[in-house]
Amino acid sequence: SEQLGRWSLSYNFLLLAAPFVVLGIPGSFGRYVEKYRQQGQLRAFLRRTIAVSGLLTVLAVAVMLVCPQPLARLLFSDRGQWQLVWWLAGTLAAVLAFNSIMELLTAMRLVRIVSLLQVVNSFGFALAGVGLLYFTTLREQAVIASYGIGSLVAAVGGAFVLARFWRDLPRHEPQLAQYDLWAQLMPFATWMWISNFVANTFEAADQFMLKHFSNVDAVTADAMVGQYYSSRVVPLLLASVAFMFGGSLLPHLLKDWEAGRRELVCRRLNQAVKFLIVAFTFGSALVLLAAPLVFTWALRGKYDAGLAVLPGTLMYYVWYGTGAVANKYLLCAENVRIGCVAFGVGLVINVGLNFLLAPILGLAGVVIATAVANAITLALIYYLSWLNGMRWDC
Repeated sequence: SEQLGRWSLSYNFLLLAAPFVVLGIPGSFGRYVEKYRQQGQLRAFLRRTIAVSGLLTVLAVAVMLVCPQPLARLLFSDRGQWQLVWWLAGTLAAVLAFNSIMELLTAMRLVRIVSLLQVVNSFGFALAGVGLLYFTTLREQAVIASYGIGSLVAAVGGAFVLARFWRDLPRHEPQLAQYDLWAQLMPFATWMWISNFVANTFEAADQFMLKHFSNVDAVTADAMVGQYYSSRVVPLLLASVAFMFGGSLLPHLLKDWEAGRRELVCRRLNQAVKFLIVAFTFGSALVLLAAPLVFTWALRGKYDAGLAVLPGTLMYYVWYGTGAVANKYLLCAENVRIGCVAFGVGLVINVGLNFLLAPILGLAGVVIATAVANAITLALIYYLSWLNGMRWDC
């Protein structure tokens, strides 16, 4: 449980650091790739944005390698875990490359390739993890390294696809002034950066609160985080499906939005949200039916505390995934900052309730706090989208 807890904290760091390091620039691909392709300036747009993202990645990795102990204290409450930070540095570089390539392929509406690379990433992660755990003495280090290996393998596959696409771009383009590019891109990218950071902090806050404010020793806290992570594995997969689904949907919504077909955007988004809720509710029911067997037989009863809170984590992850898809309307309207408000309010509520409930109720308190925060965030996303012209079906 302790080792699983340290991996969970490491994963949350990667979740937070990936968009933070590159200032949200790859997150703007979905909004601007089609625009610059129509203007015949896509080659210049990609060359400059990828160069800046690469430079920021190198700087972040260098800082982690040179100064690992402060980050180890922040993540694990133990400076002695500084070597884990070195493992995280290499994995972060691979994750950033993978995320950037996925954002670009999604913006190009290559959904099947994105789905295939996600599968490659997952299988690479699983195979590398099993191999490293079986043939070496590494434990959480093996999981961190295998996560980076899976991301790197998938990123290389995506890079080959993009290389073919790059060769087909016109070599002689209309001039794209530096000021015009960054003046248009950075306000949107900055709000995407803030929004992603707030949303990812909202996603990870409960585990860090459990780690730092549960009033137990560091080893016990790691074990509690590990139990909590065991209850989140399948719900996290559901949320990942929702994010992939929403990311694939966004370019199509943007195409209709730019063509002035706002009613069609509303209709498609309503259909997507309804489908997602029905599919995830049905999937959650199946998970709850199978969970006792999996936790008792496959996991040999080691994570019974995780099984006890599984219904709550499933419930709030369905809300979280639905909110991520519903929020696409605000991206179409270029009102990223308004979506940030919803997640910001949810983050404050999440941290506040966790601060009150985690020391008293432990895992149950964390789940209650996070579920309340997710429910309020989803309601705010619906309401703020409605204020901006979205018409939700009742």
